[in-house]
Amino acid sequence: MINKNQGIVIGLVALAAFVIWFGNQLAEGDPAAVEPGALADPGPGGTGSGAANSGTSLKPDYVPLISRPLEAGAPATTDRPESSAWAAFDADIEARKITGRVQDGKGTAVAGARVAIRAILSEDVGRPMIGDVVAETRSDEHGGFVMDGFIRLGERYALDVSHPDFAQARVSPLDPLVPSSLEQIVTLRPGASVTGRVTDGKGGALVGVRVTIYDSQARALDPIGVVEGEATTDADGHYAVEHLAEGVKRIAARLKGRATADRSPVRVQGNLVSVNFRLRDGTAISGRVVDVDTQQGVPGVAVRAAPVGQGNVRTGRFGGANAQMIPSPAARGDVTETDAQGRFTVPGLGGGLHVVSIVGKRGRGTVANAKSGADDVTLTLKIRGVVTGKVLASDGAPITRFSVAISHGSRPAAVAPGLRQRTDDPNGTFTLTDVPPGRHHVVVEAPGYAPGHAGPITTGLGERVGGVVVVLRAGSVVHGRVIAADGDPVPGARMALIEEVQLAASRTHPGILASRRTRVARKLATTFADGSFLVPNIGEGRYVVRVSHPDYSGTVTQTFQIAQEATAELPDIVLERGAMIRGVVQDRHGRPDHAATVSAVPDGWKSSRPIPPATTDSEGRFVLGGLKAGRYRIVVVQRRGAFQPIVPAGRRSGEIVTVAAGDRKMVVLREE
Repeated sequence: MINKNQGIVIGLVALAAFVIWFGNQLAEGDPAAVEPGALADPGPGGTGSGAANSGTSLKPDYVPLISRPLEAGAPATTDRPESSAWAAFDADIEARKITGRVQDGKGTAVAGARVAIRAILSEDVGRPMIGDVVAETRSDEHGGFVMDGFIRLGERYALDVSHPDFAQARVSPLDPLVPSSLEQIVTLRPGASVTGRVTDGKGGALVGVRVTIYDSQARALDPIGVVEGEATTDADGHYAVEHLAEGVKRIAARLKGRATADRSPVRVQGNLVSVNFRLRDGTAISGRVVDVDTQQGVPGVAVRAAPVGQGNVRTGRFGGANAQMIPSPAARGDVTETDAQGRFTVPGLGGGLHVVSIVGKRGRGTVANAKSGADDVTLTLKIRGVVTGKVLASDGAPITRFSVAISHGSRPAAVAPGLRQRTDDPNGTFTLTDVPPGRHHVVVEAPGYAPGHAGPITTGLGERVGGVVVVLRAGSVVHGRVIAADGDPVPGARMALIEEVQLAASRTHPGILASRRTRVARKLATTFADGSFLVPNIGEGRYVVRVSHPDYSGTVTQTFQIAQEATAELPDIVLERGAMIRGVVQDRHGRPDHAATVSAVPDGWKSSRPIPPATTDSEGRFVLGGLKAGRYRIVVVQRRGAFQPIVPAGRRSGEIVTVAAGDRKMVVLREE
């Protein structure tokens, strides 16, 4: 029997496993997790060495690799190994097309479906950040579609297909280096429906309420979120939103004069989900956003008002001693935009104190506290500047297709995904707006080239800086192969090339966070049928490769170093067959929990890397794959969408399961 203290420890360890895994995903994939300005420029010899070109072993902790000079546009070398990855790379990648067919569940062609291609900005933490549409078309009478002219080497894409009679379908990722991913048959299904009734405080029906459903699984550039569907209540207060894809949603109900109600998370699975709302009388907060220097109103600024939290009160950095910088985590708050005179009104608020702030990237502004009903809130904004310039190859020719961003550091790792500006200009010129005052680098990435930068440059309030030139050199290529312990190739393995960068000491806590190396940036690839993989557009630096596959135990290579304009051939990466634990999560009545999260905690917590948690489907089922041989405690971290960090005395905290390599085991986790 597990006593109370043991239960608490196990519960907290399970929660820690989930949090550490989530944090590692951020640290190795999301540049926003790095303190702004903390990325230091590599020191002498810190980004490459002559040994990399000689083919000899590097430092003792490095993986030995073959590295050869690579000239831009040079033909394939004869001494490199033959592989599907090299064959795909040698083809004219940017001339490839994305083709496919749209059909319903019976295989019947769906004509007139909207087919949109979006660039993937980030694929971290299971929530991809999808950029703007780069190509769009409609399916023909046979359901077919063809799109080309937008592909760039090194980019990966998401394919969105929508039709009024079906739920939207997304296929991701589409990788130009994997030709098979560019040919898709997309099956549209009716999807799920969310229905409900909206009433007032006395239970009376409310007509004309706008109910909006947001996709919580997509990271949005828009601060409001990714809208998936909307409906308006009828005379009886009923609403219905049809054709929704399964997944986790946020649902908001809005009506003028009433406080906005927000429900999250809501897991939509199966055919029908019912969500009711009761709206209280609401108020609004009004005010004006003005330029800090001229005191003139600033149009087009997004302003949010969110209820303050019950704790975590901080002194306002810009809004006075009483400003609370942390709004309640239970409410996101509504967002509005200033008019031509800089005026704003945020409606649909409940009573109490709110944090009123500027969101988005228009500028650095104040934060203020205001009570519901306030109409005199003033937020000041420091208008940002403009930076213009051009991107050139090392021979002086303009590079016409690239992405560019302003960053505190000189490496792409310092750039948040949503800040990259995709550019296509025949002269290689760019214009960056909304540049904050301070010292910056202009960071550029382009197909076939290593990332480059110019700077640091200094901008003032509203200042325009021109004449910036970024020169790019040919990018390096990393190639390798993933095999099983018996020597067979492992197709479909997910590869992450992760860069190790030098962090400068923290500006605020230099004694605690001294100069150090960390892994923050990555490029993704997938292995071919022969187990080969290739990652292009690589700059000089220190890297590791992380490999994962649902049927194998994941691994991380030792650190290796890549020189400029080289091709690096890695030794074969060997994966051991992994174990799999399947199961079902039930409530105390034996009913499936479709909103649970399950974690596998290694016995003794000696694993150097937490195991990714699993979520349940509509039947309460989950799968934990790629486990190393060992003893695990299978713990439900979330039940019905709520965290369960502490286990009461006398209750079992999960199930103990022992697995060997290749095992497949089943477990039932029933609430007691």
